[in-house]
Amino acid sequence: MDEKPGATAAEDGPTEANRISEALLRSVIVLWQQEGERIRRVPAVGSSMLPLIAEGDLLLVSPGTQGIRVGDVIVFHTERGLIAHRVLEVRRNRDGRTWLTKGDNTLTPDPPVRDEQILGRVVGIVRPNGRYIRLDSRLGRYLGRVLSVLSWGSEKAYRLARGAQESPLGRWLEPVLRLGQGVWKQRLLRLRQKLIRTVERGSSQETGP
Repeated sequence: MDEKPGATAAEDGPTEANRISEALLRSVIVLWQQEGERIRRVPAVGSSMLPLIAEGDLLLVSPGTQGIRVGDVIVFHTERGLIAHRVLEVRRNRDGRTWLTKGDNTLTPDPPVRDEQILGRVVGIVRPNGRYIRLDSRLGRYLGRVLSVLSWGSEKAYRLARGAQESPLGRWLEPVLRLGQGVWKQRLLRLRQKLIRTVERGSSQETGP
């Protein structure tokens, strides 16, 4: 598992991820750059993008940064390896452009991602049973935008809950706050599942690249 690039990060945050050797990572990046625009197939590991991306799925990645927008899932490299997370925001400043990303199933965003870290955009997913989910359709990208809003909402709710728990009253009410967090997380998961099933139905007649 540690030698597979893919969708990574622990369920509770981006600090735990699969790792691949630096030499292998550099080789992958150079190969992608040399061969130009061609769909790449990247095996997914980890749980940070559940329920959209699960371990064993195959990610179809369009190389480069062209056309990437909020709501898209991108593959980028860090010192921890390759990661596939959703774009929540694009930030521009004097030093260039950075991307704020987060796993759908994580509580906090990743550190800002620079252009040179990005390998490409995930345009489709192939399940182990052969089912194809197209993410670059109009429906897929629209629902991706909706999922990015939900992801932002979960991050804000997490910060508010943490702040409440650290207050004197929050320490007394901690069991109630924890229960509320659990209910919110389950409802958010069910909503994400409904949206993803919509994308799957829309992709039922599609054929993967």
